[in-house]
Amino acid sequence: MIAIQLPPLRERAGDVKLLAHAFLKRYGGERVTGFDDAALQALEAYAWPGNVRELQNVVERACALADGDRVTRGDLPDYLLQGGGAVRRASVAVVGDGPALPPSDDLPLKDAKDKWMQVLEALVPARSARAPRRQRTPLRRRPPGSIGRPSTA
Repeated sequence: MIAIQLPPLRERAGDVKLLAHAFLKRYGGERVTGFDDAALQALEAYAWPGNVRELQNVVERACALADGDRVTRGDLPDYLLQGGGAVRRASVAVVGDGPALPPSDDLPLKDAKDKWMQVLEALVPARSARAPRRQRTPLRRRPPGSIGRPSTA
């Protein structure tokens, strides 16, 4: 067995840009083709405590929320923009018997839902654009006591 030492993403600043572009190709498809300079600077300035998986999630979210063909600073999460390299601490509110999701200042739920629906509608073509459904042939009943093929009458 060979042990390979791989430093965390925060210590490999040049890799953030390369990985971000690789994830953009995967999640942006033909719709989102690049990053604004300000968005790339914000990605490179962040400390990435969640390492590569966090970067992947951020780029996937940004591609889904991007209005144009480029990811802008506005498409990135607020916690990434506010602290620069600070680690985000999620506060979990306790409601009733168990924990609830942390409060989000990104988008109101209705606006987030509307954006997701627009993305999904763009990805899934309308039913009328697909091939028409095949017509089913009616079932033929066998007369009682018959063993062979069903009658055509």
